[in-house]
Amino acid sequence: TLALKISGDLTISGVTKPVTFDTTVKAVSDQELEGLAKTQVLRSDFNLQIPSVPSVADVTDEVQLELQFAAKAE
Repeated sequence: TLALKISGDLTISGVTKPVTFDTTVKAVSDQELEGLAKTQVLRSDFNLQIPSVPSVADVTDEVQLELQFAAKAE
């Protein structure tokens, strides 16, 4: 298993911000990789408004993003 960071720009609702994903990658075989990338962003950084609804619990500003991926050689 290899741990690395992947940095780039993330665009949500027309707002672009730099983000860094903490990533783990492992070789499943000689021909295939699998990995998981995680980061946390703030809703407010992307101008995302959460409507106030009496029956809905409070929603935090922090959002966890996870990307699970696989790559296979052809």
